Amino acid sequence: MEGEIISIVGHSGSGKSTLLHILGLIDLPTSGRVLIGDKECSSSSDYELTELRKKHLGFIYQFHHLLPEFSAIENLKIANMVASESQLVKSEAELLELLGKFRLKDKANNYPSQLSGGERQRVAIARAMVNQPKVILADEPTGNLDRYNANVVLSLLLENVRKENIATIIVTHNMELAKKTDKVFLLENKEVGVIK
Repeated sequence: MEGEIISIVGHSGSGKSTLLHILGLIDLPTSGRVLIGDKECSSSSDYELTELRKKHLGFIYQFHHLLPEFSAIENLKIANMVASESQLVKSEAELLELLGKFRLKDKANNYPSQLSGGERQRVAIARAMVNQPKVILADEPTGNLDRYNANVVLSLLLENVRKENIATIIVTHNMELAKKTDKVFLLENKEVGVIK
């Protein structure tokens, strides 16, 4: 699965977000197991789960959840510092380079209120990538955007996770988005089926 981009589609209320929360170690499954590498996670302590999330996972949500009192680059710095025990803190030049991959280098010192919706979501994606996770989990990452910005954001997301070889799981109800991923799964009636 390394570097693979998959999407999980299904109607509202089908359990897509719940599945993503389980995969992201936010919720624990009522049955079955979640493995990261060889580590079975359901019996891990809260501290261990937090460490696994910091070391291995990046999250993108439908709403950007940027800290409004901090600039774009400061939002990346904070995310990087939170995980700095297990990873090296990035220099300002490295953070600017990452923002540049999302066409945001010139917006580094702008606050979220000074960014468009598409720009805020691109900062959120850069923040998810800042600690070089093994897997990015994205919950409707373009759901709040108009068609044009959704296409820009999705193109940049797919381009950059492919370059960095980061496995990515996207949950969405948007089949147009799903078709651009390597594999598509349908979640329906608590069962997962393969579409592509």
